[in-house]
Amino acid sequence: MSSDANIIITAVFSVTTVVLGLFLFFVVMMVRSHRKIEAAQRERLRQMQTFSEKLQAAREEEQKQIARELHD
Repeated sequence: MSSDANIIITAVFSVTTVVLGLFLFFVVMMVRSHRKIEAAQRERLRQMQTFSEKLQAAREEEQKQIARELHD
């Protein structure tokens, strides 16, 4: 089950136990905030993966350069 489904179920349950829609508004704000945090984490992970790929490519290129110098 996705985390979004868990959040919706929690929101519906909580609304039945709290006065009017004030708590629902708070839950919606929390869900939006949570989604922004998750999006930022995904972007950070993507940046780290890109950096890791570039670092690995640089290492491989350096190894090739050293091998050429040793061979000559």
